[in-house]
Amino acid sequence: MDVSYQNANVYAGNESTLLRFHTNDGTTACILIDAGDGVDLDALLADDEYLNAILLTHGHIDHYRTLGDNVRHNAPIYTAPATATIVERALPE
Repeated sequence: MDVSYQNANVYAGNESTLLRFHTNDGTTACILIDAGDGVDLDALLADDEYLNAILLTHGHIDHYRTLGDNVRHNAPIYTAPATATIVERALPE
């Protein structure tokens, strides 16, 4: 397995990263670490890539601002319980 990463919002905060896990069978698993300002997964993911999960590191808005726009492929969102409470209150949908 090969791992690579890409800054997901280089022009708007630098707190978000897309991790890519390239497997031996040719598939790529992608995990978004934080969904801050300016994150656009449509521009980041290649046609053959799939979002497997989102990991929120903590409950500051600059780390979840574009979460609602970037959830796709039924990707689960992983975070600490306290962060989940904050995000559920801020983004009830």
